Amino acid sequence: MSRTLGQVLRMVGLLIELAGILALVLWGQATEGGNAPGGLSPRGAWVVVGVGFVLWLGGTILTYWPRPRPSLSSSAETERRSERLL
Repeated sequence: MSRTLGQVLRMVGLLIELAGILALVLWGQATEGGNAPGGLSPRGAWVVVGVGFVLWLGGTILTYWPRPRPSLSSSAETERRSERLL
């Protein structure tokens, strides 16, 4: 998996968290005490926030996990070996 995928997962996770927090805020402003707009209960909104956090965390791990250095191409390795033999 690439670092680009990690960045995309981080952004998607943040957007999902934002949607869950926005649902909680709108639910708190509801005067009748029902569900938030979109039909989410407060517990469901917290689940959405948690899923967003897990996606963000997975993206962060993919982005910053240490990777081995790229190896030389096979043609460059062949040239180095032939130089050693001469």
